[in-house]
Order: sequence, then structure tokens, then C-alpha cells
Amino acid sequence: MIKHLLGISMIFLLLLTGCGGTSTPVEKNLSDSEQEEAATSDDSGKTTRMFTLPTPMQTPALLRNARIPYAPDMMLPITNQKLTFFKSSIVLGAYLMDLGYASSYNHQQGSLDYFAACQDITNELGLGITMP
Repeated sequence: MIKHLLGISMIFLLLLTGCGGTSTPVEKNLSDSEQEEAATSDDSGKTTRMFTLPTPMQTPALLRNARIPYAPDMMLPITNQKLTFFKSSIVLGAYLMDLGYASSYNHQQGSLDYFAACQDITNELGLGITMP
């Protein structure tokens, strides 16, 4: 379970850092001379290229276009355990990823379940919005 949680957390962090990226690969925006500068060679002589990560809006589209079937067993199970602040924050990130995953496949019940779990955790962490 820890490996699953770490894997989902890493995906969440990658997507979070990719939010500011462009929607097109870097190479399409560069001229030929700039592309040569963007491609770097390491000590072994291999050429590496840099690409941007897909945005959070592109990720569900990539899943749909690849025709990957919905797999609810890959999602982190919802639990009502009391966790530390740090672990609750990590679980919140995983639940938000699962919420996005379920909603991208139009699974309403799964989306509602994960939304409720996220709402509970944000309230426990003091991040929830209270209405007077």
C-alpha cells in the first residue's frame, strides 16, 4: 500500500509541476538552430531532449485517446483512519488524483465518494471552507 501511495503521490507531484507548461512540445516552438541548442549531449555522446509534461487537462484526454479501460482497483481505497497531518496531506493528494481519474471516465459514484473523502480530510486539516 505504501508503494501504491508513493506512486500516486509522485504522479500527482509531476502533474502539479506540469501545470505551468505549454500545451505544445517545446520543439514545435523553436527554430532549427534553437532546437539544436535545446538538444544536449552528455559525456557519453548521447543526445537528450527536453519535453514538457502533459497538463492536468491533457492527462484525461490522453487516457481516453489511448482507450485505456477504467480500473477502479488501481485507485487508493477510501479509509476512515486517523492519520498524522503529513500522511493526511499525502492521502489527500492521492484522493484528488483518484477523483480526477474517476471523473474523467464519468464514474459519478466514484467521483462522489472521493469528493466526500477529500472534503473530510480538508476539514480535518483545517483547509475546509465553512459557511455561516
